[in-house]
Amino acid sequence: MIERNMTIPAKDGYPLNAKAFVPESPPRRFIQFNSGTGIPKEFHTNFCRFLAHSGYLTLIYDYRGIGGLAPEKLKGFDATDRGFLDASGVFDWVIANYLNEKENSHGPHHGQTDSRIY
Repeated sequence: MIERNMTIPAKDGYPLNAKAFVPESPPRRFIQFNSGTGIPKEFHTNFCRFLAHSGYLTLIYDYRGIGGLAPEKLKGFDATDRGFLDASGVFDWVIANYLNEKENSHGPHHGQTDSRIY
């Protein structure tokens, strides 16, 4: 399995820290893992490694204001941007860079741990 750090733009261009977990064999499917609000992506690293070892290409990222690119203060940040701009920006990036087909299924509503399987 290979782990790749990257930066993915949100819909408004805000940079989001991300990491891809790439299986050694051709992936069975792609999973966009949307962490819970305020939870850094590293919290779910072991689960993403498990998914990659199980054959799933998995991408996890930090919402704006969380993790390595977090500013000192969150003043001016709107929590709704995490769903409308961050998660949907990652979704668009995934479609443009990894997929040639539409979404097959997705997890629960944003605001809790959410994942999209393609």
